[in-house]
Amino acid sequence: MPDTRDGSRQMIMMHPAMEPLLAAARLHTDVKMLLVFGSQARGDASPGSDLDVLYVSAGTDLDIHSKLSLPLRRCGQKYTLLPTTMSYLKKTMNLYGKMEYWAVRQGVLAYAADSDVEKLWLAQVKEKSIRYTPETVGRCAPGWLAVARRYEAQACRRGGRYDALDDAFRCHMLYLAADAATKALLVHHGTMFPFVRDLGTLHGLLPEDEPAMPDIDEVSGWNRAAAEPAGGADFAKALARWQAISASVHGRIARDQRPAVH
Repeated sequence: MPDTRDGSRQMIMMHPAMEPLLAAARLHTDVKMLLVFGSQARGDASPGSDLDVLYVSAGTDLDIHSKLSLPLRRCGQKYTLLPTTMSYLKKTMNLYGKMEYWAVRQGVLAYAADSDVEKLWLAQVKEKSIRYTPETVGRCAPGWLAVARRYEAQACRRGGRYDALDDAFRCHMLYLAADAATKALLVHHGTMFPFVRDLGTLHGLLPEDEPAMPDIDEVSGWNRAAAEPAGGADFAKALARWQAISASVHGRIARDQRPAVH
């Protein structure tokens, strides 16, 4: 299967975790495409680096994530599996800084279920990816605010099976909302940031005089609470603080509103 980054693809296909992962993908018709991105695709991976994989599925097999995770766990590989569908990928691939954004631009096509899927990837996704500059990336700020609102809604959802969610999980959702709000502020300032999972790194890129800047120690505490035993998370307090942060960030960005990118 051809790829414009043949050298990277050859190295990725030699990774010991790829053979069992590809075998699992071929077994399940729900899997349409695998993209490897991050350090493995860039060629700067260390021996302990994660294998970052975006998989495109038809969305019909609810257990497909565990089926793809199993061979990676069995071989002891640290990994990030990012699920999506082709329609959702088209919606998110141009939101600067989102994992789908990096996967499309850095990603190496490791598997396509058939030639039609590969053609769709090249024609509908790869060729329609937007390249941002510091002058244009601010268009993504409303999109990141929308992501933050979705995380907040998930944290606050009640009723039925959602009542089983504990406060630690809800605090983690607020941490992800704060992460999205930080990215909204960064692109609002025209700051291009790398693919990183550390909120502290992103926080350090904000101007020191940014009035809407979230308190990194406080926000990080919401994430740490998710790993603590029951009782370690105070969701009501975290929600009140998040709502204050959200109002501040929305107000800051609303002064220079730009068209949203979803």
